[in-house]
Amino acid sequence: MASVYVGCGTGSADPNDIIDAMEASFEDNLDGVETFTIYAAGMEVHHRLNTTDSLAFFDLGVTLADSSRALPESARLIPFLVPDVPKLVRGLRTGARFVGTETLNGQQVHVLEADNPSSLIVGTDAPSGGISSARIYVDVESHALRGVTMEMPPLDTTLTEAIVQHVRYEQFRDVEGFTLPFKVRSTTEGLRQLIPDVLRIVEGGNLAIARAQAQQLPPGEREVELARIATRERLLSEGIQEDVLTVDSVHVNSEIPTGVFAEADVVTVELEN
Repeated sequence: MASVYVGCGTGSADPNDIIDAMEASFEDNLDGVETFTIYAAGMEVHHRLNTTDSLAFFDLGVTLADSSRALPESARLIPFLVPDVPKLVRGLRTGARFVGTETLNGQQVHVLEADNPSSLIVGTDAPSGGISSARIYVDVESHALRGVTMEMPPLDTTLTEAIVQHVRYEQFRDVEGFTLPFKVRSTTEGLRQLIPDVLRIVEGGNLAIARAQAQQLPPGEREVELARIATRERLLSEGIQEDVLTVDSVHVNSEIPTGVFAEADVVTVELEN
């Protein structure tokens, strides 16, 4: 098992030591793991280590427990379930500075700021507007990735507010010697400026009707629908969109259904409106 010492006092730290420690932690965690399947929100998200010369560390495939149902909105977070730490490391090695140590979700983390933020894209291709800044949060003790914050300028040059996305990894658990977060949360700010006033008024009315209808649903269904409506209302009023994907279970080195990886190793997630 590789180990890297990183000082965690209030002073400065060498960003290269933190990067080395994060990479070693990631590699140690995957020791002996060839495939794994994450079960979440009615989805089976299959991962296979990519042994080709591709820049992608995982082949990724998604199947539904009920093939008659559409992908849930939380499917947006599928690419973030297991962050591509090797890609982050490659980007950080082109230049990064140590910002400091802070508390994130109750954990002490080292904060790194990337000199070349567009090289750190995790979970998707780089947005056409690019990334103006990016920060990486690494657990002081375990050196696991705890979060990423990316700031993107708006595509419309008449707008001035940046789009900021915070991805946070929570509820880490050990499954058969493999540790990963059982909750991934993405919060995107600055979206209100992108919603036309007319659409905001119409959508607000639709959500008011939907809320009244949701009150008539059985318990359980009602709470789920009201939570979905509240998320949409927050987007309209505050310009903040929050997506949460909670993992139900994980199977390590289990058999993957035939044909899951027949297509390209990058999965395109399409959601119904």
